Amino acid sequence: MKKQLIYLLTVLISSQFLIAQESKLNLAQKKYDELNVKTSELPDNGFVLQQNYPNPATDLVTISIEGEGVANLTVTDVAGRVAMTNQVSLTAGQAELNIANLEAGVYIFNVELENGKTAQFNVVKK
Repeated sequence: MKKQLIYLLTVLISSQFLIAQESKLNLAQKKYDELNVKTSELPDNGFVLQQNYPNPATDLVTISIEGEGVANLTVTDVAGRVAMTNQVSLTAGQAELNIANLEAGVYIFNVELENGKTAQFNVVKK
């Protein structure tokens, strides 16, 4: 009888423990589900994917952006001084830019498309 009582208490305690663990797991899953955001649900941040080549560049650099039309370009040096401003026309998402007048160094290219979206990338001028 004593063994049966101990066995029943062990089963009861184990089942209570399992119920508590399941409750914690359900709560954790609910919190995860609340935090889990699908990529398609993320807000549009106004940035577009871009790249430039060659990098480092000497005289010409090709800007490649997911966008079309006229874009405003501002080139700053690493100290934040504006080194160049220009309007570029993107054809098939690309524009070629003459940077021969820039001194050797690292520059930050800021591109703003007509629709307000922006792109930023660095160019090393040899």
